[in-house]
Amino acid sequence: MAMVYGKSTDKLLELYEGILSCRRYRELDKKVLAPMARYLEAETGCFIQFLHNGENGIRIGHSAHHHVHPDLHAQYTTHFFRLDPGADSGLLPSHQLTNVYFTSDICDYSKLMVGEFYNDFLRPTRIHHIMIMALRFDPISGERLVVGFQRPHSGSPFREEHKVRLASLSTVLSAALRSLSMQEALTVRNEALHELEDANPQTGVAFFDEHLSLLYSNPRALTDLQISESSDARGAHGSRLEAIGKSCRALASKGKGERTLNLNFSTLDDLQAEVKMRTLPDGRPFFSVHTSTAGEEASFLKRCAHYDITSREIDIIRLLRTGMSNAEIAARLFRSVRTIENHLRSIYSKTGVNRRTQLLSRLR
Repeated sequence: MAMVYGKSTDKLLELYEGILSCRRYRELDKKVLAPMARYLEAETGCFIQFLHNGENGIRIGHSAHHHVHPDLHAQYTTHFFRLDPGADSGLLPSHQLTNVYFTSDICDYSKLMVGEFYNDFLRPTRIHHIMIMALRFDPISGERLVVGFQRPHSGSPFREEHKVRLASLSTVLSAALRSLSMQEALTVRNEALHELEDANPQTGVAFFDEHLSLLYSNPRALTDLQISESSDARGAHGSRLEAIGKSCRALASKGKGERTLNLNFSTLDDLQAEVKMRTLPDGRPFFSVHTSTAGEEASFLKRCAHYDITSREIDIIRLLRTGMSNAEIAARLFRSVRTIENHLRSIYSKTGVNRRTQLLSRLR
């Protein structure tokens, strides 16, 4: 059994400090789950963010695991969470912000042990005894955060004392996770605002996070995409939003790095959309959608295509049009100044110019 924290105040404060020191979701294993598992005398641990997915029930947002094989954890987040009795939203009543329970408290364990969830997931992961804490994170959206700790069949069951220990961590854990969420939202939204500033005012601009939830949109994009400010492209069916969601998933499936897809929605109004995946500094994907008709933006893209200008080069030209310097463009696109200068030399060569003013005039 792993080392057990003492009951002294100093040890508990040390645990609190460690949890609150977590600054990124990718640090949850070492800074949150590992010390909590030691404190609770658990062998494994996990963190799951459950998000409301409209008619499709729930979906997984962020997740983390401790002493669980990554492939097995991925099986849970893609399939087995739907079979997990501990993931039922009804286990966190509307009047409660926190609930701590054993899986054996909420279901007939003898029946669970003959089912798919136990035999195809719990047994291969050597999990038998499970203790869970659910936190209500956003009552409006239905977002819930769940941390679970497990012991093998050969180990002793968790006791009521462990429930009390886990419950005592709810406030500090909630504070740490809320800080992560706010930091993530601020990073993504700052990027969205930068792109809004740089966009052609005659085009529609919308932004979707890695879960395909709409973050921002100007009025033009809302009209063009026929959506509302609360739209979600992940579970959309039919219409233009579904096409956007499919494009985002297609881009994400190709791995990291910037990629672009172009869509034609209607022959009547000649509506077009450019869907682009960008990667933020911490590795998370971020999708921007620019909509336009056969006006200035569409003509600009056609002229760029005529000169075989790449997607990355188009981004640089857009920023050039706003008057940015090479250094400012490099900072905005998370590239070195030398890389931007190399791209500009390539653009100048393709278009047969040698100055910015000539370039912008040629692509006007």
